[in-house]
Amino acid sequence: MLRSLGPLLRLASMSTLVLASALASAEGYSVSYNPYGAVEWGTTLRCQSQHHDHAYTADRITALSEAGYCAVTYMTYSGDYRAQPVQSWLDAGMPNPDPGVPAGWGGYRRWPPDAHGAPALPLNSLLFYLPGAEEVGLRPDGGHTNHMHSLGLTQYMEGVGCNSCGYLGSAVHNDNPLGLPDAQRYATDSELVAKATALGAIVTLNHPNGLDWYYDGIDPFPAAVELYNNFHAAYDEGCGTQFIARFKAVWDHVLQVKSARIWGVAVNDWNSAWTPLGNPPIACWPQVTEANRDRGKLQVLLTSYDLPAYMTAFAAGAFFAIVENNAVKAAYPTVTGIAVTSNQIAITTAQADETVTWVGNGQVIGSGPSLLLDGLPAGLAYARAEIDDGEERVVYTQPFELDPLPPPPPGDPEVPALAAPLEAVIVLVLALVLAWSARERKVRS
Repeated sequence: MLRSLGPLLRLASMSTLVLASALASAEGYSVSYNPYGAVEWGTTLRCQSQHHDHAYTADRITALSEAGYCAVTYMTYSGDYRAQPVQSWLDAGMPNPDPGVPAGWGGYRRWPPDAHGAPALPLNSLLFYLPGAEEVGLRPDGGHTNHMHSLGLTQYMEGVGCNSCGYLGSAVHNDNPLGLPDAQRYATDSELVAKATALGAIVTLNHPNGLDWYYDGIDPFPAAVELYNNFHAAYDEGCGTQFIARFKAVWDHVLQVKSARIWGVAVNDWNSAWTPLGNPPIACWPQVTEANRDRGKLQVLLTSYDLPAYMTAFAAGAFFAIVENNAVKAAYPTVTGIAVTSNQIAITTAQADETVTWVGNGQVIGSGPSLLLDGLPAGLAYARAEIDDGEERVVYTQPFELDPLPPPPPGDPEVPALAAPLEAVIVLVLALVLAWSARERKVRS
Protein backbone atom coordinates (compact mmCIF):
# COMPACT_ATOMS: atom_id res chain seq x y z
CA MET A 1 0.00 0.00 0.00
CA LEU A 2 2.83 2.40 0.85
CA ARG A 3 4.26 1.93 -2.68
CA SER A 4 0.90 2.80 -4.24
CA LEU A 5 0.62 5.85 -1.97
CA GLY A 6 4.00 7.17 -3.15
CA PRO A 7 2.76 9.40 -6.02
CA LEU A 8 -0.04 10.79 -3.83
CA LEU A 9 2.33 11.60 -0.98
CA ARG A 10 4.85 13.23 -3.34
CA LEU A 11 2.08 15.39 -4.84
CA ALA A 12 0.85 16.38 -1.40
CA SER A 13 4.38 17.18 -0.30
CA MET A 14 4.97 19.36 -3.38
CA SER A 15 1.68 21.19 -2.80
CA THR A 16 2.61 21.83 0.80
CA LEU A 17 6.03 23.20 -0.19
CA VAL A 18 4.56 25.45 -2.88
CA LEU A 19 1.99 26.85 -0.47
CA ALA A 20 4.60 27.32 2.24
CA SER A 21 6.81 29.17 -0.26
CA ALA A 22 3.92 31.40 -1.30
CA LEU A 23 3.17 32.21 2.32
CA ALA A 24 6.82 33.07 2.94
CA SER A 25 6.92 35.50 -0.07
CA ALA A 26 3.68 37.27 0.88
CA GLU A 27 3.57 40.20 3.24
CA GLY A 28 1.16 42.52 4.89
CA TYR A 29 1.72 46.28 4.70
CA SER A 30 0.63 49.57 6.16
CA VAL A 31 0.55 52.85 4.22
CA SER A 32 3.24 55.07 5.74
CA TYR A 33 2.44 58.03 3.46
CA ASN A 34 -0.80 58.82 1.64
CA PRO A 35 -0.31 61.73 -0.80
CA TYR A 36 -4.04 62.44 -0.68
CA GLY A 37 -4.33 62.32 3.09
CA ALA A 38 -5.09 66.05 3.46
CA VAL A 39 -7.60 66.24 0.58
CA GLU A 40 -11.18 67.14 1.51
CA TRP A 41 -12.90 65.31 -1.31
CA GLY A 42 -16.24 67.07 -0.94
CA THR A 43 -14.80 70.57 -1.34
CA THR A 44 -11.48 70.17 -3.16
CA LEU A 45 -10.87 72.41 -6.17
CA ARG A 46 -9.59 70.65 -9.30
CA CYS A 47 -7.00 72.55 -11.32
CA GLN A 48 -5.90 71.21 -14.70
CA SER A 49 -2.33 72.41 -15.13
CA GLN A 50 0.68 72.29 -17.42
CA HIS A 51 4.31 72.53 -16.30
CA HIS A 52 6.46 71.81 -19.36
CA ASP A 53 4.90 73.30 -22.46
CA HIS A 54 7.11 76.10 -23.81
CA ALA A 55 4.16 78.47 -23.72
CA TYR A 56 6.13 81.72 -23.84
CA THR A 57 3.97 83.71 -26.28
CA ALA A 58 0.51 85.22 -25.94
CA ASP A 59 -1.03 83.00 -28.62
CA ARG A 60 0.21 79.83 -26.90
CA ILE A 61 -1.08 80.99 -23.53
CA THR A 62 -4.44 81.78 -25.12
CA ALA A 63 -4.62 78.29 -26.65
CA LEU A 64 -4.05 76.73 -23.24
CA SER A 65 -6.68 78.98 -21.68
CA GLU A 66 -9.15 77.69 -24.28
CA ALA A 67 -8.19 74.07 -23.55
CA GLY A 68 -9.40 74.07 -19.94
CA TYR A 69 -6.17 74.86 -18.11
CA CYS A 70 -6.32 76.55 -14.73
CA ALA A 71 -2.56 77.15 -14.29
CA VAL A 72 0.42 76.99 -16.66
CA THR A 73 4.12 77.78 -16.59
CA TYR A 74 5.09 80.82 -18.67
CA MET A 75 8.41 79.28 -19.65
CA THR A 76 11.13 78.29 -22.02
CA TYR A 77 14.69 77.03 -21.57
CA SER A 78 17.04 78.57 -19.05
CA GLY A 79 20.45 78.13 -17.48
CA ASP A 80 22.84 77.85 -20.44
CA TYR A 81 24.38 81.32 -20.69
CA ARG A 82 25.92 82.23 -24.03
CA ALA A 83 26.89 85.77 -24.82
CA GLN A 84 25.25 85.87 -28.23
CA PRO A 85 23.52 88.91 -29.72
CA VAL A 86 19.86 89.11 -28.81
CA GLN A 87 18.99 89.18 -32.49
CA SER A 88 20.35 85.66 -32.95
CA TRP A 89 17.69 84.37 -30.55
CA LEU A 90 14.99 86.31 -32.39
CA ASP A 91 16.15 84.76 -35.65
CA ALA A 92 15.79 81.32 -34.06
CA GLY A 93 12.18 82.07 -33.19
CA MET A 94 12.85 82.24 -29.45
CA PRO A 95 12.41 85.90 -28.48
CA ASN A 96 14.35 87.09 -25.46
CA PRO A 97 11.96 88.71 -23.00
CA ASP A 98 14.70 91.06 -21.77
CA PRO A 99 16.17 92.76 -24.88
CA GLY A 100 19.76 93.78 -24.26
CA VAL A 101 20.35 91.18 -21.53
CA PRO A 102 22.52 88.31 -22.77
CA ALA A 103 20.72 85.07 -22.06
CA GLY A 104 20.96 81.39 -22.89
CA TRP A 105 18.39 79.28 -24.65
CA GLY A 106 16.07 82.21 -25.20
CA GLY A 107 15.13 83.12 -21.67
CA TYR A 108 16.72 84.95 -18.75
CA ARG A 109 13.72 84.50 -16.45
CA ARG A 110 10.11 85.10 -17.38
CA TRP A 111 8.88 86.24 -14.01
CA PRO A 112 6.73 88.03 -13.19
CA PRO A 113 4.84 87.22 -16.40
CA ASP A 114 3.10 90.58 -16.69
CA ALA A 115 6.53 92.19 -17.05
CA HIS A 116 7.35 89.96 -20.00
CA GLY A 117 4.36 90.23 -22.30
CA ALA A 118 2.15 87.52 -20.84
CA PRO A 119 -1.62 88.00 -21.22
CA ALA A 120 -3.43 89.34 -18.16
CA LEU A 121 -5.42 86.84 -16.12
CA PRO A 122 -8.04 85.54 -15.69
CA LEU A 123 -8.29 84.50 -19.33
CA ASN A 124 -10.98 81.95 -20.18
CA SER A 125 -10.19 79.03 -17.82
CA LEU A 126 -6.68 80.25 -16.95
CA LEU A 127 -6.50 81.73 -13.44
CA PHE A 128 -2.81 82.02 -12.48
CA TYR A 129 0.71 81.47 -13.77
CA LEU A 130 3.32 79.09 -12.37
CA PRO A 131 6.96 80.22 -12.08
CA GLY A 132 9.56 77.87 -13.52
CA ALA A 133 11.68 77.03 -16.54
CA GLU A 134 13.34 74.09 -18.27
CA GLU A 135 16.77 74.20 -16.66
CA VAL A 136 19.64 72.73 -18.67
CA GLY A 137 21.76 70.23 -16.77
CA LEU A 138 25.47 69.79 -17.44
CA ARG A 139 28.14 67.17 -17.82
CA PRO A 140 31.60 67.86 -16.42
CA ASP A 141 32.83 68.69 -19.96
CA GLY A 142 30.14 71.35 -20.32
CA GLY A 143 27.81 69.34 -22.56
CA HIS A 144 24.10 69.08 -21.81
CA THR A 145 22.73 66.19 -19.81
CA ASN A 146 19.35 66.11 -18.12
CA HIS A 147 16.80 68.86 -18.36
CA MET A 148 14.80 69.69 -15.26
CA HIS A 149 11.74 71.79 -14.57
CA SER A 150 11.99 74.23 -11.67
CA LEU A 151 8.44 74.76 -10.41
CA GLY A 152 8.30 77.79 -8.14
CA LEU A 153 11.73 79.20 -9.05
CA THR A 154 11.65 82.94 -9.77
CA GLN A 155 15.41 83.58 -9.88
CA TYR A 156 17.64 82.89 -12.87
CA MET A 157 20.04 79.97 -12.37
CA GLU A 158 23.02 79.51 -14.63
CA GLY A 159 25.10 76.49 -15.55
CA VAL A 160 28.86 76.97 -15.41
CA GLY A 161 31.94 74.88 -16.10
CA CYS A 162 33.02 72.21 -13.63
CA ASN A 163 36.55 73.35 -12.81
CA SER A 164 36.81 70.84 -9.97
CA CYS A 165 36.25 68.07 -12.54
CA GLY A 166 39.22 69.23 -14.61
CA TYR A 167 37.14 70.81 -17.37
CA LEU A 168 36.54 74.43 -18.22
CA GLY A 169 33.03 73.70 -19.44
CA SER A 170 33.78 74.97 -22.96
CA ALA A 171 30.83 77.03 -24.26
CA VAL A 172 28.96 77.12 -20.97
CA HIS A 173 31.89 78.26 -18.85
CA ASN A 174 31.86 81.97 -18.19
CA ASP A 175 33.18 84.61 -15.85
CA ASN A 176 29.80 85.41 -14.35
CA PRO A 177 29.06 88.55 -16.37
CA LEU A 178 25.64 88.87 -14.71
CA GLY A 179 27.20 88.90 -11.25
CA LEU A 180 25.09 86.02 -9.94
CA PRO A 181 25.66 84.71 -6.40
CA ASP A 182 27.02 81.20 -5.99
CA ALA A 183 23.56 80.04 -4.89
CA GLN A 184 22.34 80.62 -8.47
CA ARG A 185 25.23 78.97 -10.35
CA TYR A 186 25.64 75.20 -10.80
CA ALA A 187 28.14 72.88 -12.44
CA THR A 188 26.41 69.46 -12.16
CA ASP A 189 22.91 68.00 -12.15
CA SER A 190 23.12 67.31 -8.41
CA GLU A 191 24.17 70.88 -7.72
CA LEU A 192 21.30 72.17 -9.85
CA VAL A 193 18.76 70.14 -7.83
CA ALA A 194 20.25 71.13 -4.48
CA LYS A 195 20.51 74.85 -5.22
CA ALA A 196 17.14 75.14 -6.99
CA THR A 197 15.47 73.37 -4.06
CA ALA A 198 17.18 75.72 -1.61
CA LEU A 199 15.74 78.65 -3.59
CA GLY A 200 12.21 77.26 -3.18
CA ALA A 201 11.80 75.20 -6.35
CA ILE A 202 10.20 71.77 -6.64
CA VAL A 203 12.38 70.10 -9.26
CA THR A 204 11.16 67.58 -11.86
CA LEU A 205 13.43 65.38 -13.98
CA ASN A 206 12.29 65.94 -17.57
CA HIS A 207 12.00 63.19 -20.24
CA PRO A 208 14.32 60.60 -18.56
CA ASN A 209 15.21 58.46 -21.57
CA GLY A 210 18.37 56.86 -20.16
CA LEU A 211 18.75 53.46 -18.51
CA ASP A 212 17.51 53.15 -14.94
CA TRP A 213 20.93 53.24 -13.28
CA TYR A 214 21.95 56.36 -15.22
CA TYR A 215 20.01 58.51 -12.76
CA ASP A 216 21.20 56.85 -9.56
CA GLY A 217 24.10 59.29 -9.22
CA ILE A 218 21.89 62.40 -8.98
CA ASP A 219 21.91 63.32 -5.30
CA PRO A 220 19.78 64.93 -4.06
CA PHE A 221 17.25 63.51 -6.49
CA PRO A 222 14.46 65.65 -8.02
CA ALA A 223 11.08 65.62 -6.30
CA ALA A 224 9.29 64.37 -9.44
CA VAL A 225 9.84 62.55 -12.74
CA GLU A 226 8.08 62.91 -16.07
CA LEU A 227 6.31 59.60 -16.67
CA TYR A 228 4.74 60.95 -19.87
CA ASN A 229 5.88 63.58 -22.38
CA ASN A 230 3.69 64.14 -25.45
CA PHE A 231 6.56 65.35 -27.61
CA HIS A 232 8.32 62.02 -27.07
CA ALA A 233 5.07 60.06 -27.38
CA ALA A 234 4.80 61.31 -30.97
CA TYR A 235 8.27 59.90 -31.64
CA ASP A 236 7.14 56.53 -30.26
CA GLU A 237 4.13 56.45 -32.56
CA GLY A 238 5.84 57.60 -35.74
CA CYS A 239 9.55 56.96 -35.39
CA GLY A 240 9.77 53.56 -33.69
CA THR A 241 11.18 54.72 -30.35
CA GLN A 242 10.05 53.55 -26.90
CA PHE A 243 10.44 56.69 -24.85
CA ILE A 244 7.26 56.48 -22.76
CA ALA A 245 7.91 52.92 -21.60
CA ARG A 246 11.41 54.06 -20.59
CA PHE A 247 10.10 57.08 -18.67
CA LYS A 248 7.71 54.91 -16.66
CA ALA A 249 10.44 52.34 -15.99
CA VAL A 250 12.72 55.08 -14.67
CA TRP A 251 9.95 56.34 -12.38
CA ASP A 252 9.33 52.86 -10.97
CA HIS A 253 13.09 52.39 -10.55
CA VAL A 254 13.75 55.58 -8.58
CA LEU A 255 10.70 54.89 -6.40
CA GLN A 256 12.57 51.81 -5.23
CA VAL A 257 16.18 53.03 -5.02
CA LYS A 258 15.71 56.75 -4.17
CA SER A 259 12.40 57.36 -2.41
CA ALA A 260 8.82 56.15 -2.54
CA ARG A 261 7.76 59.81 -2.46
CA ILE A 262 8.88 60.84 -5.95
CA TRP A 263 5.89 62.10 -7.89
CA GLY A 264 4.97 61.22 -11.47
CA VAL A 265 4.20 64.05 -13.92
CA ALA A 266 2.61 64.13 -17.40
CA VAL A 267 3.36 67.03 -19.75
CA ASN A 268 2.94 68.16 -23.35
CA ASP A 269 6.37 69.66 -24.05
CA TRP A 270 6.41 70.81 -27.70
CA ASN A 271 3.22 68.91 -28.66
CA SER A 272 0.48 70.92 -27.00
CA ALA A 273 -2.90 72.57 -27.51
CA TRP A 274 -1.11 75.29 -29.51
CA THR A 275 0.66 72.85 -31.90
CA PRO A 276 -0.79 73.35 -35.42
CA LEU A 277 -2.97 70.52 -36.74
CA GLY A 278 -1.99 68.65 -39.88
CA ASN A 279 1.57 68.17 -41.10
CA PRO A 280 3.86 67.34 -38.17
CA PRO A 281 6.84 69.51 -37.17
CA ILE A 282 9.02 66.36 -37.08
CA ALA A 283 9.17 64.34 -40.32
CA CYS A 284 8.62 60.88 -38.80
CA TRP A 285 5.75 61.94 -36.54
CA PRO A 286 2.16 61.03 -37.39
CA GLN A 287 -0.16 63.80 -38.53
CA VAL A 288 -1.04 66.14 -35.67
CA THR A 289 -4.70 65.67 -34.68
CA GLU A 290 -7.00 66.81 -31.90
CA ALA A 291 -6.54 63.36 -30.36
CA ASN A 292 -2.74 63.21 -30.28
CA ARG A 293 -1.88 66.76 -29.26
CA ASP A 294 -2.38 68.12 -25.73
CA ARG A 295 -2.37 64.65 -24.15
CA GLY A 296 -0.16 65.08 -21.07
CA LYS A 297 -1.33 67.19 -18.12
CA LEU A 298 -1.96 67.30 -14.38
CA GLN A 299 -5.00 67.67 -12.18
CA VAL A 300 -3.95 69.25 -8.88
CA LEU A 301 -6.31 69.19 -5.88
CA LEU A 302 -6.37 72.65 -4.31
CA THR A 303 -7.85 74.42 -1.31
CA SER A 304 -7.86 77.73 -3.25
CA TYR A 305 -6.99 78.88 -6.75
CA ASP A 306 -3.62 80.51 -6.09
CA LEU A 307 0.09 79.78 -6.27
CA PRO A 308 0.72 79.07 -2.54
CA ALA A 309 -2.07 76.46 -2.45
CA TYR A 310 -0.75 74.95 -5.69
CA MET A 311 2.81 74.63 -4.37
CA THR A 312 1.54 73.03 -1.15
CA ALA A 313 -0.59 70.48 -3.00
CA PHE A 314 2.11 69.57 -5.51
CA ALA A 315 4.74 69.16 -2.79
CA ALA A 316 2.40 66.78 -0.94
CA GLY A 317 1.65 64.73 -4.07
CA ALA A 318 -2.05 65.68 -4.03
CA PHE A 319 -2.49 65.51 -7.77
CA PHE A 320 -2.97 63.11 -10.68
CA ALA A 321 -0.96 62.72 -13.87
CA ILE A 322 -3.28 62.55 -16.89
CA VAL A 323 -2.80 61.04 -20.34
CA GLU A 324 -5.74 61.36 -22.72
CA ASN A 325 -5.28 60.13 -26.27
CA ASN A 326 -8.74 61.20 -27.38
CA ALA A 327 -10.11 64.10 -29.41
CA VAL A 328 -12.52 64.92 -26.57
CA LYS A 329 -10.34 66.55 -23.92
CA ALA A 330 -10.82 67.03 -20.18
CA ALA A 331 -13.07 63.94 -20.12
CA TYR A 332 -10.68 61.73 -18.15
CA PRO A 333 -11.91 59.76 -15.11
CA THR A 334 -12.79 61.86 -12.06
CA VAL A 335 -11.51 60.44 -8.79
CA THR A 336 -14.08 61.36 -6.14
CA GLY A 337 -12.39 59.77 -3.16
CA ILE A 338 -9.40 57.77 -1.91
CA ALA A 339 -9.71 56.03 1.44
CA VAL A 340 -6.74 54.44 3.18
CA THR A 341 -7.38 52.06 6.08
CA SER A 342 -5.28 49.56 7.95
CA ASN A 343 -6.00 46.84 5.40
CA GLN A 344 -6.70 48.50 2.02
CA ILE A 345 -6.50 51.47 -0.33
CA ALA A 346 -9.86 52.16 -1.98
CA ILE A 347 -10.48 54.48 -4.94
CA THR A 348 -13.90 55.77 -5.98
CA THR A 349 -14.63 57.49 -9.28
CA ALA A 350 -17.62 59.35 -10.68
CA GLN A 351 -18.34 56.69 -13.31
CA ALA A 352 -17.24 53.66 -11.27
CA ASP A 353 -16.73 51.60 -14.43
CA GLU A 354 -13.03 52.16 -15.16
CA THR A 355 -10.31 49.52 -15.09
CA VAL A 356 -7.96 50.08 -12.16
CA THR A 357 -4.51 48.46 -12.23
CA TRP A 358 -2.22 48.56 -9.20
CA VAL A 359 1.55 48.67 -9.69
CA GLY A 360 4.22 48.07 -7.07
CA ASN A 361 7.98 47.94 -7.65
CA GLY A 362 7.30 48.12 -11.39
CA GLN A 363 5.03 45.03 -11.44
CA VAL A 364 1.27 44.58 -11.49
CA ILE A 365 0.19 43.63 -7.97
CA GLY A 366 -3.57 43.93 -8.18
CA SER A 367 -6.65 45.12 -10.05
CA GLY A 368 -9.95 46.68 -9.15
CA PRO A 369 -10.84 49.82 -7.20
CA SER A 370 -9.42 48.45 -3.93
CA LEU A 371 -6.01 47.05 -3.09
CA LEU A 372 -5.88 44.76 -0.06
CA LEU A 373 -2.67 45.28 1.89
CA ASP A 374 -2.37 41.67 3.05
CA GLY A 375 -0.76 38.92 1.00
CA LEU A 376 1.13 41.23 -1.37
CA PRO A 377 4.59 40.37 -2.75
CA ALA A 378 7.42 40.82 -0.30
CA GLY A 379 9.70 43.83 -0.51
CA LEU A 380 7.27 46.41 -1.92
CA ALA A 381 8.24 50.06 -1.43
CA TYR A 382 5.05 51.57 -2.84
CA ALA A 383 1.78 50.99 -4.65
CA ARG A 384 0.31 53.26 -7.32
CA ALA A 385 -2.84 53.01 -9.43
CA GLU A 386 -3.58 53.51 -13.13
CA ILE A 387 -7.25 54.27 -13.84
CA ASP A 388 -8.24 53.59 -17.47
CA ASP A 389 -11.64 54.51 -18.92
CA GLY A 390 -11.22 52.20 -21.94
CA GLU A 391 -11.13 55.15 -24.35
CA GLU A 392 -7.40 55.88 -24.05
CA ARG A 393 -7.72 58.21 -21.09
CA VAL A 394 -5.60 57.16 -18.12
CA VAL A 395 -5.28 58.77 -14.68
CA TYR A 396 -2.13 57.96 -12.69
CA THR A 397 -2.22 58.32 -8.92
CA GLN A 398 0.88 59.26 -7.02
CA PRO A 399 2.59 56.42 -5.10
CA PHE A 400 1.42 55.33 -1.68
CA GLU A 401 4.48 54.58 0.42
CA LEU A 402 4.32 51.12 2.04
CA ASP A 403 5.93 49.70 5.16
CA PRO A 404 5.87 45.94 5.86
CA LEU A 405 3.99 44.90 8.95
CA PRO A 406 6.22 43.42 11.66
CA PRO A 407 5.89 39.65 12.12
CA PRO A 408 3.54 38.68 14.96
CA PRO A 409 5.32 37.74 18.21
CA PRO A 410 5.39 34.08 19.30
CA GLY A 411 2.06 33.02 20.73
CA ASP A 412 0.22 35.90 19.07
CA PRO A 413 -3.37 34.93 18.20
CA GLU A 414 -2.71 35.83 14.56
CA VAL A 415 -0.19 33.02 14.13
CA PRO A 416 -2.78 30.20 13.81
CA ALA A 417 -4.72 32.28 11.29
CA LEU A 418 -1.64 32.76 9.14
CA ALA A 419 -0.92 29.03 9.27
CA ALA A 420 -4.49 28.04 8.45
CA PRO A 421 -3.93 27.43 4.71
CA LEU A 422 -1.04 25.10 5.49
CA GLU A 423 -3.10 23.23 8.04
CA ALA A 424 -5.85 22.84 5.45
CA VAL A 425 -3.43 21.13 3.08
CA ILE A 426 -2.30 18.76 5.82
CA VAL A 427 -5.91 17.86 6.67
CA LEU A 428 -6.63 17.29 2.99
CA VAL A 429 -3.60 15.01 2.63
CA LEU A 430 -4.65 12.96 5.68
CA ALA A 431 -8.16 12.63 4.29
CA LEU A 432 -6.78 11.39 0.97
CA VAL A 433 -4.55 8.90 2.74
CA LEU A 434 -7.49 7.51 4.74
CA ALA A 435 -9.64 7.30 1.63
CA TRP A 436 -6.90 5.49 -0.28
CA SER A 437 -6.34 3.11 2.66
CA ALA A 438 -10.07 2.26 2.79
CA ARG A 439 -10.06 1.64 -0.97
CA GLU A 440 -7.06 -0.71 -0.69
CA ARG A 441 -8.73 -2.72 2.10
CA LYS A 442 -11.90 -3.04 0.00
CA VAL A 443 -9.94 -4.26 -3.03
CA ARG A 444 -8.12 -6.85 -1.00
CA SER A 445 -11.28 -8.13 0.59
